Amino acid sequence: MTKKVQFCYIKPDELDMLLNGDINSVLMLEPVNYYAEKNRYWLCVFYYTEDYSEIIMRFELYENDRKTTATDYYEINKELYSRILLKFGQRVWVTGADYHNPYRSVCRKSFLSDVLLLYRLVLTMIASYR
Repeated sequence: MTKKVQFCYIKPDELDMLLNGDINSVLMLEPVNYYAEKNRYWLCVFYYTEDYSEIIMRFELYENDRKTTATDYYEINKELYSRILLKFGQRVWVTGADYHNPYRSVCRKSFLSDVLLLYRLVLTMIASYR
C-alpha cells in the first residue's frame, strides 16, 4: 500500500543531511498543499504493509510537475509515520505505536473516544486559565 504527502522545498543536500542524521528530523519539514506550491516541492511516498509492520519512506523532488531527483529509501517506525501524517491533519492510529498520550494508553479506535479525549483536553485548558 502507498500514501503520499508533500513538503516545502529545501535543497536536496540539506534533506539528505536531515535524513541521514536523525530520521526524526523529518518532522521539521513544512507541509505544503500541492495546489499552493506546484513549481517545486518534495513528494514523500510511504510504502507500507497492511498491518504497518514495515513502513518505507522516500522523498521525490518535483519541479514543474516533473520528478527530477529522489532520495534513498528509509525504513521508519509506526510512531514516526503517524506523527508525519498528523502534520497534515491525518490521523493514523497503528497498533503498537507509542503516542505519549497522558489520557489514553492504548490506540484510539472510535469516534466517541476521540470526542471524549477532546472534551478532557478542553476542560484541562479551561482549568489552566483560571
